[in-house]
Amino acid sequence: MKIPIVDENDNIIEYRERDNRDLNAIYRVSSLWITDTDGNILLARRAFNKSHDPGKWGPAVAGTVEEGETYEQNIIKEAEEEIGLKDIKPIVGIKKRRNAKWNYFVQYFLLTLPVGFNNFKIQEDEVAEIKWFPEEKLRKELKENPDEFRKGIHERMNESIKHVIIFSHGFGTRKDDRGLFTDIAEGFPGTESILFDYNSVDETENTLTACLLSEQARMLNDVIEKAYIDNPEATIDIIGHSQGCLAVSLAKPQGIHRTIFVAPSLDTDIEHTIEMFKERAGTEINLSGISRLARKDGTVTLVPALFWVERKQSDPISLYNELSNKTDLIIINAKQDEIFGHTNTQGLDKKIEIINIDGNHQFSGESRQVLIDKIKILLE
Repeated sequence: MKIPIVDENDNIIEYRERDNRDLNAIYRVSSLWITDTDGNILLARRAFNKSHDPGKWGPAVAGTVEEGETYEQNIIKEAEEEIGLKDIKPIVGIKKRRNAKWNYFVQYFLLTLPVGFNNFKIQEDEVAEIKWFPEEKLRKELKENPDEFRKGIHERMNESIKHVIIFSHGFGTRKDDRGLFTDIAEGFPGTESILFDYNSVDETENTLTACLLSEQARMLNDVIEKAYIDNPEATIDIIGHSQGCLAVSLAKPQGIHRTIFVAPSLDTDIEHTIEMFKERAGTEINLSGISRLARKDGTVTLVPALFWVERKQSDPISLYNELSNKTDLIIINAKQDEIFGHTNTQGLDKKIEIINIDGNHQFSGESRQVLIDKIKILLE
């Protein structure tokens, strides 16, 4: 059996027989971390005839990537062969470089199963047994019987397991989304909330320059990548508001657990937005140059012509449907949305959960707490 040998950047440089690789050769490994909806962790005890770490508890599924396979193809295959799970759709997690006795890249995948799930069929020459461990019991076992577990399990459980929420703000606002995001973040005191600005601000001129949607997508992916590096074992969720939902969809992020869109844009109609701003004194529309949009708070949003072009070309329904294949996507509509003026979700994939809540576009007043309480239920 040949396996790909890769360089320091995980690019394939050759194929070798697995048994002929030397300690300096860098190869590829896939690993599946399985939990249930109560947070219990599934581990597999390696068969006692294995040459490496026989009889020790390790991740539920792991495998060496073979010639012609991607990481994902390998873990899907291994899940069926080793524990009988067929046609899984794992979430892509972080990729790490390991350089101890053996030298390899490991791509982690995440899978959540229902509580009580035990429909497994183990491959006895690979797996001696599998077992669900409550997290606290596993930590106790690691302390009392450390030699029973592979090194990777110790490393994973000793790392700070965090919940990270990344916020993607709307058009012409700062990272706090006019207070909406800071209020939501306060509802998650034990969570790391990441708020960041897409747009550039000139405090002297009291202006904000709208960033192109394509650039917003690039910035968001940079934030997500850093979040994975800083918190490699974290569960990462995204909350987008208004046109910030388009940036998320255009970014096509990998490895996100759950995504919530609050009062998202649902069509390509830029005329409605332009007409709304035209009514305000100080607004100047220039679709071939820089538009100046007067805001209710006294600031001015500067919009380059290319922003309108990208916005018109971005079909929210298609983008949201595509995103729903990568993450659990939930849309929360504002019933009294004065900005978009509708909650028409026709054409959205049925697997996207749609929730309608009374409130305006910013969920001001009493509706904000209702929104926060709903998001807490969805993410906790």
